[in-house]
Amino acid sequence: PGALPAGVYGPEEIRRGIVDRLLGERMGKPGEVLNGFVWRFLFSREIIQGHNMAFAGAYLEDELFLLEYFCYARKLAMVDQPVYQYLQNPVSVTRRYLPDYMQTFQGFMKAKEDLAQRMGLGENMPLWRENSYWSGLLIAIGNEFAASNAASLAEKRRRIRGICQLPAMARAIQAIQPQGLGRNKQIVADLVRRRRFFLLSLLYGMKNRG
Repeated sequence: PGALPAGVYGPEEIRRGIVDRLLGERMGKPGEVLNGFVWRFLFSREIIQGHNMAFAGAYLEDELFLLEYFCYARKLAMVDQPVYQYLQNPVSVTRRYLPDYMQTFQGFMKAKEDLAQRMGLGENMPLWRENSYWSGLLIAIGNEFAASNAASLAEKRRRIRGICQLPAMARAIQAIQPQGLGRNKQIVADLVRRRRFFLLSLLYGMKNRG
C-alpha cells in the first residue's frame, strides 16, 4: 500500500501521515508500518538543494532522509497505481550479514535524535525512541541469524543476549510489549521479552535449514 491514500496533502497531513509514523510508529502489522524507502517518492530538487540535504552511509539512511525532507515539504501528491519497477538484488546490503550493524544502528539513532531535536519532533510521542530501538533490535536479531553469518548458534545467541542488555535496548524491552506484528516478528518479540534466547536460536536455526 502507498504511504497515504491517493490525494493531495498539506503540511499538517504530511506531519501526521509521514513524519510522525517514520519517527515513532516503527512497530505494527505488515503494511501498516511506513518503511523508509526513498524509491516510493519523487522529490523536489529545490527542497533538497535549498536545505543541503544528502545521504550519509549505506544503510538506514533512507529513513533519516525522508524524515528531514518531509519536515520541509509543503505539499505531497499520492497516486494509487504501481509505477516503479524495483529490482530485487540478492546480494544487496539488506540481504547479507552486516558485522557492524549495531555501530551503524547506534549512529543512526544519534542522527535521528539530533534531527528530532532540531525539527521539534516527538513531543506527542514520548516512546518514539523505545519504539525505534525495538525496530532496530528485531533487525539486529535477523542480522545475527543471517545464513551468511558463519558464527555458531551459541555465539549468535550470546551476541543477541548482549544486544538486549544494552541500556537503551533494555529500556525499550521493558517499556513496550509489541502487539500486532507479523506472525514471525511477533514470535521473535515474545521470545525476547521472555528472554528465551535458546528457543530463539532454535527457531532461526530451523528457518535457515528449511
